[in-house]
Amino acid sequence: MTIQDASGLLYNWFYKHDSFCLEKDFVSLVPITDFPERDRAAVAIALTKLKEGGILADDMRGSGNKALLYYVLERTFDSWQQNVDISPTTARYLANEINTFCELIEDKTDWCDVTALAEKDIRNLIHIINWYKQKTQMPDEIPPEESQKKKKS
Repeated sequence: MTIQDASGLLYNWFYKHDSFCLEKDFVSLVPITDFPERDRAAVAIALTKLKEGGILADDMRGSGNKALLYYVLERTFDSWQQNVDISPTTARYLANEINTFCELIEDKTDWCDVTALAEKDIRNLIHIINWYKQKTQMPDEIPPEESQKKKKS
């Protein structure tokens, strides 16, 4: 596991949890591994990087052999924002894909302004990808809960 892999797992973890303890929560975070000590090291480094980035604080609880280090979110997960620099070429591609899709479905409600990209545009691009994935998914690839919904409809 790379540190980037571990960071992705932790990012998903903190979407649902406010804290993480490597000794208590590692197995829930990484239920299957061929290299538990290496993966534990990757997670520990990722936690340190998140702490250095100001996302987490840590606190040692207990003493001696029973001491546990807890990492706790500084504030709620949804309050963190990221800034992404996008080149003009990428902005043009992104806007073109969204706007082409808007034309395809004949709904310009979410038309994208290439000069003022926003979070909603990234979210819309993800919705478009999911829409196409559903269109290309084979019937036996549909998750059971989705096939249940289709039967009820």
